[in-house]
Amino acid sequence: MENQQANNSSLSTILDVAAVVGAIGGSVASVVTQQVAFAAIPLSASIVLNVVNRRQMMTQTIATQQATQNAIGHFEQLSQQQISTLQNSVSELSQYQQEYLSQLDRQIQGQQTSFEALSERLGSVSEQVADLQKSSANLTKETQQLQEDTQSLQSHHQEMEAIVMQIREMQEISQKMVNNPNSAEFYFNRGLSHERIGDKNRAIDDYASAIRLDPNFAPAYHHRGILSNEIGHRKKAIDDLRKASQLYFGQGDIENYEVTKELSKNLYELRSPGMKGQEKVKTLSSNTLLVGGLFS
Repeated sequence: MENQQANNSSLSTILDVAAVVGAIGGSVASVVTQQVAFAAIPLSASIVLNVVNRRQMMTQTIATQQATQNAIGHFEQLSQQQISTLQNSVSELSQYQQEYLSQLDRQIQGQQTSFEALSERLGSVSEQVADLQKSSANLTKETQQLQEDTQSLQSHHQEMEAIVMQIREMQEISQKMVNNPNSAEFYFNRGLSHERIGDKNRAIDDYASAIRLDPNFAPAYHHRGILSNEIGHRKKAIDDLRKASQLYFGQGDIENYEVTKELSKNLYELRSPGMKGQEKVKTLSSNTLLVGGLFS
């Protein structure tokens, strides 16, 4: 378009120059020929050319303005369409954003509800765990108590078995004594059985019978002295232990001599027997059962 305008401008300039040249030429011709008509012709032609040139320029200007307005209108139309499209896009985006936010809120509320339910369940589980721990602790205590009771029952059962065995042994000895009633050893052994099951008085009676049948039966004095002290007959216990000590010494049993001598000395001084003496007395009494009180 710029090239066309340049060409039109050049053409207009050429026409203007031609008109001026024509007017000058006409004037010169009229002077030479003395005819006015020659001067008027080029002037008229110049005017016509100028008018035509101006009309063309006006037409071109109007066309240019029209094209510019059309372009501006088209641009404005395109801009309006783009703005409308952009507004629609913004509206759709805003609507989508609102829907997304609403959906996100619902999800958050749902998760919060689930979290609250989970918290309640965890609280319930914690309470159950606490109850279970208490029950476990109680069960542990009950188990320990049951084990202790079981051990006690087992110990008592063993004691009862030992007592039954001693009773059977006493029965066997009693049957033997029917055929041999003057055996000091039978009375002594039966006295040991009575002592093992805690029947101290009957044991003392059997030891006394053994001593009556055999006055030199040192173990009978020894055990009768121990039991006499346990039932509170301290003087009689001292006498029996001293007698047992003399007999052990005469028989060459130095170990039991020392034991009975120490026991009698302690009892005489109103002191309890030492541990060494206690252990030796238990050994001499053939593992006396510590189940005292069953027959008391």
